[in-house]
Amino acid sequence: MFSALGVDSLRELRAAGASTMTFQDMHDIGDALLAVGFAEPVMDMETLNLGYRSTEALVADLRALGGNALRARRAGLAGRRWLRQAHSALHEHCRKPAGDGHGLTFEVVYGHAWAPKPRGMPQGYAPVRFVPRAR
Repeated sequence: MFSALGVDSLRELRAAGASTMTFQDMHDIGDALLAVGFAEPVMDMETLNLGYRSTEALVADLRALGGNALRARRAGLAGRRWLRQAHSALHEHCRKPAGDGHGLTFEVVYGHAWAPKPRGMPQGYAPVRFVPRAR
């Protein structure tokens, strides 16, 4: 059993021009489970919308989520101008439709699959076991 972020997570940040990690579609995750030998995968998802009163609160929550795992991340510190532009873009793209605050979307994918019983050896074959020598 597992849960993971899905492909529609943080779509507001991408619309604002931010680079985010790539998240997999739940159908691709189910196909990958089958490809590596799991049986009968069951996948489901839900969309969570988190609301914030301001872009500053939204950014503080994003910082609390953790580090930046992108390979193409900025090597140095961003300046005040970049920060103003980022806040402006977030303010525009993360505004809720009703105009009351800001929001972020998280798609949470849930899944489970069964590990099949280990297969036996083909007819006429036997496993080779290595045992340490007694001294």
